Amino acid sequence: MTLDELKQKVYKDLPVDKEHLDTESLRNQELYAKYLDYKTNFEFLLAKAKGEYTIMYRNKWEYYGGKSDAKIYASKPFDLKVLKSDLNIYIESDQEIIDAKNK
Repeated sequence: MTLDELKQKVYKDLPVDKEHLDTESLRNQELYAKYLDYKTNFEFLLAKAKGEYTIMYRNKWEYYGGKSDAKIYASKPFDLKVLKSDLNIYIESDQEIIDAKNK
């Protein structure tokens, strides 16, 4: 489910029937459970994405720092010698890191 789909569901669920407030109060509890479930699922996905980002960041740190396995450099050569102070610039501008952040 995308954020736009979730917004559409919220707009559909939010209107309150002011003539039947008794049933609306019961409906409110059902909606609370429904959106709490969505919130929990999205928090889980966020935690998973942060973990994947951390692993990818470490791999990129090793790659740009010259500490990766030789097999990696054979498939994706990187011939520059990067100073430790400049590692962050190379890592943060890597397209895979940018995509992981945007996720």
